[in-house]
Order: sequence, then C-alpha cells, then structure tokens
Amino acid sequence: MGEGRIRGLILSSPSNPTGAMLSPHELRELCELCDEEGIRFLSDEIYHGISYGKEEATALMYSSTAIVINSFSKYYSMSGWRLGWMVLPYDLIDAINVLQQNMFINAPTISQTAALRCWDEDTIDELEGHVMKYRASREHVLRELGDLEGIPTRNVAPADGGFYVYVDLGDDNVCPDTGLGSTEMCRRLLEEAGVAFTPGTDFEDPNNNLGERRFRISYAGGTDMVKRAMELFARFWPTWVKLVHDAKSKS
Repeated sequence: MGEGRIRGLILSSPSNPTGAMLSPHELRELCELCDEEGIRFLSDEIYHGISYGKEEATALMYSSTAIVINSFSKYYSMSGWRLGWMVLPYDLIDAINVLQQNMFINAPTISQTAALRCWDEDTIDELEGHVMKYRASREHVLRELGDLEGIPTRNVAPADGGFYVYVDLGDDNVCPDTGLGSTEMCRRLLEEAGVAFTPGTDFEDPNNNLGERRFRISYAGGTDMVKRAMELFARFWPTWVKLVHDAKSKS
C-alpha cells in the first residue's frame, strides 16, 4: 500500500475529468482490501446514473464501513442547489452532524422539497431522457475527435460515465518551451472561436507537465450546442497544430 500508514482512500467513479468507471468486480476488490487493511473508503458516486453501457455498482454493496457521497447536482440536474447526501456507518453519524452544523446547519426547505420530487416516476423518466441526450452528444464528441489528425484514439480517456471527455494532446501537439500547452490552446479557442474547454492544469498534479498536455470537453449542454462547439474546434485545430509545429521548428 506504499510508504506510511494510509488511513483513508477517496475515489470517484464515474470520474471527473476522465469519465472512467470501476467495474463491480474492481470496486468489490477495492472495498475488501480497504476493510482488510483498516482503511476508510470514501466512495464519491456523484455521477452515478450517467453511464454508457458499463455496469454501475455502489460501495454499499460490498462494505459496511464505506462512506458514500452523492448529489442532486448531476444525474438529477439540480446543479447550483448545493444539495447532496451521505451514507455512512452509524459510528460516524454524530461526528458528521457536528461537522455539518459548523458548515451550513441545514439545506433550505425549498431545496429539500424539490429534491424529494427527483424520485417520482415521471421525474425519473425525464432524467433518463437526459442521459440519452448525453449519450448522443458523447458519441458525437468521440466521433469528431477521431476525425482530427494528430489525436489517436488511445489519447482519449474511456468516458464510461459522467458527461466529460478527457483528451491528451500528445507530444506532437504541445511545445512547453514556448508556452504552447493546453492552457494556451484553451485560451485561444475561447477567444477565437467562442468555445470553452478546460485545460488539464485544473486537474493534474502541478509538479508535472501532464496538465499542459491534456484538456477536458464537457457535453452536458444541448446536443446542438455540443455539435456546434465541436465543429468550431475542428476548424480551429489545424491552426493550433501549425502554430505548435512552427514553434518546434524555431526552438
């Protein structure tokens, strides 16, 4: 398990920014390992419900000591309402109550009332419709990326769940010595095409250069908007590739 005593493990599945998911088998083995080693496992399941063929599982199926965190922000489309929940062992309830009282006391009544409607049958039908739209947008983004010269399929994270695609630009499409990485690419894309992607520096370890190689695409918006954004990115891409190529030639 590495050097020193590991007291806790936090893991998100599906993950932001990669969209990667643990299989039920992988999650079970992780829960069993944490229980055997006395490690508290905190399972971030905020993107549960938004997946594309890979079977979902919750840590509650495999461990009585795990802490599960979920939210109404993603699958339930209540982003901005700042409402979620935790499932945790009885011996932690008092400690979590104290922590909660120091942070915000309680959620607004209107938020709680709205959240209760999320489990109504007609609401679930609507939410599943959202997932179908995410699926269509995801397929479009992956297809458009596959058509871009210089971004091989292996450079795109699996995107098994959530509503993000995480892309590695690769060595050929960045020139760190001249500041041409994902941060600069995203800045230029926003200014020149009006499309907002997120540079990998928001997610990666600042002590390495991986953040400047990677960027995240969100397809949570409307399908037409996503298609338009990818069309504009496809037009922008050759300009970026040429810029990097010219910079490499001069450096």
